[in-house]
Amino acid sequence: MEKHLRESFENLTMPADCEQRIARAMEEKRRKTTRPVWARAVAAAAALVLVLLIGVNFEAVKVYAEEALEHIIHTLNPEETDILGKVNEDVYISYGGLVAYTGDEETFDFEAVKSNDTLPAEVRDGRLYFIANGENIDITDRCSMDTAYIYTLEDDGGVLHYIIVGGTPDNWGYQIFMNDPSRGEDPYSWVAGAAANHCGEASNWEPYGWVVDAKERIGHPWPI
Repeated sequence: MEKHLRESFENLTMPADCEQRIARAMEEKRRKTTRPVWARAVAAAAALVLVLLIGVNFEAVKVYAEEALEHIIHTLNPEETDILGKVNEDVYISYGGLVAYTGDEETFDFEAVKSNDTLPAEVRDGRLYFIANGENIDITDRCSMDTAYIYTLEDDGGVLHYIIVGGTPDNWGYQIFMNDPSRGEDPYSWVAGAAANHCGEASNWEPYGWVVDAKERIGHPWPI
């Protein structure tokens, strides 16, 4: 057994007492033939996790974790006092002054509805912060001209607000889309969408990359 260990670890420096402990442990393991199958499975799974972690890129793990957070459906902050969601059977309100009416728009007075003019983000000290729903999230490094930051909010009426922010602190924009699952399946569940600074001279007045990114990830039915 000792000879075998030396051959297997010939490229490593191992103290003699450590080698002996390994040998005894292997011998003990060989004698324990009644070990439950589930215990062996757990040990194998743990070993696999260890092997995977050896070569893991922790920076990539951080990125994936941040992306996963963006797909969390957030509940409405109980301290949120602004009007939000389904006001009545046909009227929906979201951030950025977005008011949607699903009835006959020719007879609807949009100016008579009190809107929610709170913007989803703001710049402070050269950093871009997501502030909708009472949040205070520094998203400067989580979005860009080509990548969108997406925050999904479900209000008390079950309406989903997809709040998108993209760009940089000196050139940022947003989009908001509302989806009411009670209206049926897609595309009927999508109520309305709106955008601000989603294109500009820098993109030859074509939608910025973050706009394209958001549509691919959310799948809303409106053209960009």
